[in-house]
Amino acid sequence: ICKSDLDSKDIIAKIKNLQSLSDTKEEILLLSSSPRRHFIIKELFGLSFSSQNSETEEYKPAFFAHPETVTKTIALMKLLSIFTESGINGKYVIASDTLCHLEDGSILGKPQGKTIHQCLKDAEFVLNNILPGSIQMVTSSIIVFDVENREVFIGSASTEIKFKPKKEIDTNILKYYLDLAKKNIHGRGP
Repeated sequence: ICKSDLDSKDIIAKIKNLQSLSDTKEEILLLSSSPRRHFIIKELFGLSFSSQNSETEEYKPAFFAHPETVTKTIALMKLLSIFTESGINGKYVIASDTLCHLEDGSILGKPQGKTIHQCLKDAEFVLNNILPGSIQMVTSSIIVFDVENREVFIGSASTEIKFKPKKEIDTNILKYYLDLAKKNIHGRGP
């Protein structure tokens, strides 16, 4: 059974319900190595879980018309990867994907570079030259797979972020943000 296009509130309610169904770490498998996603599931939802990094290639086109299609597809690919990689370890599996893009459809990927220094330089360039004065959309999709009942719940949500023009941005805030990333404080920088 697949229940698709659920309201984001329905998906959040479904995840919160997992808390009452599961008290052991093995009950929920989060397919992510993202410190931010770990924080959300553990701290915001108060859930115990185990995690596994999906080896799925997160191919994102340079331009697209429907961001939810991209994020739902990648989240589904992550979920399907566990069937071929190592089987399912848990009663509930959570997979998700997030995409940041500008109004024209161009994607803002993760900072690029082979070293942390190169990634920080790329992030600094984007923060100083691409984002000021723009409108950015952040689209996330999540899939919750109830292994026992063989039900799949799919939902997505988008948020619009308006950046101030460059002349109105406090450069100290950008510097602070990049400094947190340099110190490897996850979820607080690029």
